[in-house]
Amino acid sequence: MDIALVPWPVHLLGKLIYSSPWLFTEMGDLETSLVAKSVRQIPIDRPVFIAGLARSGSTLLLEIAASHPQAATHRNRDFPLVHAPIWWNKVVDMIPGQSGPPKERPHGDRMMVTGESPEAMEEPIWMAFFPHLHDPAVDNTLGRDSANRAFEEFYMDHIRKILHLRDGARYISKGNYNVSRIGYLARLFPDARFIIPVRSPVAHIGSLLRQHHRFTQIHRASSRALASMRQGGHFEFGLDLRPINLGGPNTPDGEQLRRAMLSEDRNTLLHGWAEYWRNIHSHIHTLLESDADIKARAMVVRFEDMLQAPERTIQSYLSFIGLEDDAIQARYASRVFAPDYYDPGFKYEEVALIMKETAGVRESFGY
Repeated sequence: MDIALVPWPVHLLGKLIYSSPWLFTEMGDLETSLVAKSVRQIPIDRPVFIAGLARSGSTLLLEIAASHPQAATHRNRDFPLVHAPIWWNKVVDMIPGQSGPPKERPHGDRMMVTGESPEAMEEPIWMAFFPHLHDPAVDNTLGRDSANRAFEEFYMDHIRKILHLRDGARYISKGNYNVSRIGYLARLFPDARFIIPVRSPVAHIGSLLRQHHRFTQIHRASSRALASMRQGGHFEFGLDLRPINLGGPNTPDGEQLRRAMLSEDRNTLLHGWAEYWRNIHSHIHTLLESDADIKARAMVVRFEDMLQAPERTIQSYLSFIGLEDDAIQARYASRVFAPDYYDPGFKYEEVALIMKETAGVRESFGY
């Protein structure tokens, strides 16, 4: 689906869900009650959570894992009624014209998608139970001491429904914002695996800025596109950009950081995005070094390692999450390519600025 041409029915339903999430969580609970006998007995075995800053290779990691026959993931077709996936998928099956050739996704990064493509779709559920999660003025983190019984019951039932719907044994999730919730997820799922993609700061910020400018143009041209991203819980780029507030004494003021990341002044803009990169990756490093259990269950995947040694990196990744498959490894290793479709165009002094702003953190990831 072209995000700039969101169909009116999808737009209107998404708008209703976004404005009244409680109504659709109740619908999800009703759906669960009607399928409880077949769903509640499904075990949630070693769920995999792919979580990191956008543009670090998370979509490729999701696609690789999702291609395994045991994997169950959300798909593009699950939007917008993510809360009741079984009922919604029955509706989608009745809509003509759902199948079609793959199209390049709105990011313009050569990744081809269809309605059946795996995608990040959890966020509307998180937003329904934690309304503050995308307010840059407050701490967005959820740690081991976080608790929300209603969410936990709904979320676990939802995962079981996805496993049932996709006839899978292993739940695979991609969620950029889950980087701020790893502690909470580690408590909820003691056998979960966490995959944290990272990327060198200069190339990463170049890619983030390209997407930010691209989606800003899309949003200015289409209010429906802006609303669709908001409804799906995507605030990574564009007019409604909202950086994750990770709390703590060293975290920058969220509103001030947001203004910097939206600034039309080039120097202020770069400072803002570099500060955001440093903040996210400092949080990741501190978490891994302070929690031995999470560190043992987490794997950092460097974007550059995927490019330079795809077969070995994919093998390590699949082995870590317990989904080894030589055919998948070989197939995806042959598809990995360096992003040569754009040039970030940074000047020497801009590269120096980014390297200076991210110093003290990037070295922890080998940059």
